[in-house]
Amino acid sequence: MPMRITVLTYHSNNVGGNGYADNDHVALAADLRAIDRAGRRVVPLARVVDALLGEAPESDLEGAIALSFDDGSWFDWHDLDHPTCGRQRAFAGILRDFSACTGPSPRMLRASWN
Repeated sequence: MPMRITVLTYHSNNVGGNGYADNDHVALAADLRAIDRAGRRVVPLARVVDALLGEAPESDLEGAIALSFDDGSWFDWHDLDHPTCGRQRAFAGILRDFSACTGPSPRMLRASWN
């Protein structure tokens, strides 16, 4: 059976409002909390690629979730004062805030920013 893994993608330039559906900053923060509550693991996307290439065991990824922030936008790293939606926390800050609130968790791995 082919490997199945959830990959959630976020785009820091997607700020069309302040709700989950139209703001990836809001969605990322909400999804991190939901992943943690559900007891799911976050794995680096590079590990998924390694498994697809046959360089790592697929069994290590069962039930895992990978996150992708691959646009390379300024807003991945820097908070944004949006002209109509107000202050937006950068993706890196959202990850740091989540980690500070939950503490170290074996289920939540540090994101790999390449």
